[in-house]
Parts: sequence; structure tokens; C-alpha cells
Amino acid sequence: MVNIQPVQVFTNYGLKYAVKFNLDSINDNLESFCIFQYQLCDVNEVPLYSGNLTINEPDYTLWNESSDINQSAYIWATTELGLTIIP
Repeated sequence: MVNIQPVQVFTNYGLKYAVKFNLDSINDNLESFCIFQYQLCDVNEVPLYSGNLTINEPDYTLWNESSDINQSAYIWATTELGLTIIP
């Protein structure tokens, strides 16, 4: 889980702010694609929104060849979603 710049998320309980981002690999064919499940979470790590992202070629190969595939996955996913990681 990484910290992100706050984003507004509409939930059944009204407007909330997500400040954490979680990413899990749920299906990787180890060849050309991987499906991730992501969650936008509040400060207490309570999920506010979830969804799936698929990384395909050529991004899959670049990710797979990275020296830190976890960090690279987070960078790829947050870029795809227009989110900003806070160190």
C-alpha cells in the first residue's frame, strides 16, 4: 500500500477522500499480461473504491524486467489512473 495525493471518492455514504492505494496481482500468465485489483482507501485503510487494471505488452515486459517490480507496478497503475504517489 502506498500513500497518494488525496482524491475524492463518491461512496454510498457520501463524498470521502482516498489517501492510500493498494494493488494486488490477481492473474498473471507470466508471459504477456497481468490483471491487478486495486483499492482506493481512506486514512484507516478502509477501501472506498475498487477496480481492476490489466497490463499488456509492451508495458508488461518493461514491468517484468524492472529491478523492483512492486514499485514499478504501483507507478504504472497510479499513472494509468491519474493518481500521484506521495513518498
